Amino acid sequence: MQTQKGSDNNNVVLEDSAFFMKILDADASLSDSDCRAIAGNFLETSAPLPMEQLMWGVSRRGGKILVYAAGTHRLLADEDTAEKLSFARRAFPSFAAIFAAPFQDGCYSYDTSSGRIFFKVANGNVVDFDIYGSPDNAIDAENSECAVFSLSLADGAGGVKFSADFKENGNAPLKWKISNSRIKNLCDIRSKAQLAEISKRVFRQTMVSAFFACAALLFVYMAVWQIYLIFESAKVSQVQKAFDEISPKAKEVEAMSEQLAFITSLSKKPLENTRLIAIANRARSADIEFSKTSATTPTDLQIYGKAESAGSVNRFEENLRKSPYVKSVRASVPSSKSGNAQFEINITFTSNDK
Repeated sequence: MQTQKGSDNNNVVLEDSAFFMKILDADASLSDSDCRAIAGNFLETSAPLPMEQLMWGVSRRGGKILVYAAGTHRLLADEDTAEKLSFARRAFPSFAAIFAAPFQDGCYSYDTSSGRIFFKVANGNVVDFDIYGSPDNAIDAENSECAVFSLSLADGAGGVKFSADFKENGNAPLKWKISNSRIKNLCDIRSKAQLAEISKRVFRQTMVSAFFACAALLFVYMAVWQIYLIFESAKVSQVQKAFDEISPKAKEVEAMSEQLAFITSLSKKPLENTRLIAIANRARSADIEFSKTSATTPTDLQIYGKAESAGSVNRFEENLRKSPYVKSVRASVPSSKSGNAQFEINITFTSNDK
């Protein structure tokens, strides 16, 4: 996973080399949903993997859209990336931001954590991307006329602010912004269902923090008020009266604590299936292929796929049972031919998969 200057827990900038991409024509008057539909149709007919095994997004500028996709298993193979994709508000490769930027015609390049990216702009549109993972290849391909810059990002009002800071030839920094709605509807590689679950998690965590803060303030208020009443009068009757006045507030705090415990229990539930797939993927051998995955509950994952033989499925099942995060496994092989065994596996995970 790649980290750009200014990255934080809200923004995960993914490794560009993990994606394949294609630039398509799309009329500038089309809506974002229309552009995503065009990209989806293209991937269904042209992608090397089924749609169920892809994480993909779209960036747009003028009359062009950039479609990019990566294999789900490749992105989730790294546990740190899988964890970040379960919590981050936004997740996209850096070239998604570059494609939407108002660069003038010319040749440009910038460094990532794994290499260098070259791209060209002609007639106001990005027309070519070259991603070099090897520094030697990048040097051989480098054009002396390319403007070199560093890419940075920061959260802004209503979206993410980007900046291209040029290192040479005195170019002024180039700044632009992509709105939250466009990142969510186009650029982010996760599905709408996954993004909705993440939003729920953020909301619940915010509510928990708010309840903790309110409870702490109320307890402090009660303590100060009680001390003030005790020192204000030494008469037992007045002290008793003060306690009687405080008692309703104490009951309110008790009710608030019960609500807090309920919300806290909700926030601990796993909310989407990327981490479940990542755990299952660790037990998968090279001769096992997932065709479709479905999270039926927060701890249950259903996998359809094919393997070279029924024995491969049995070994996959045994590897899953060895995982400390797996509670139970139920596998079936409805059809098995030479070199092609169709299977269905239902996995129940432990409630604490951290």
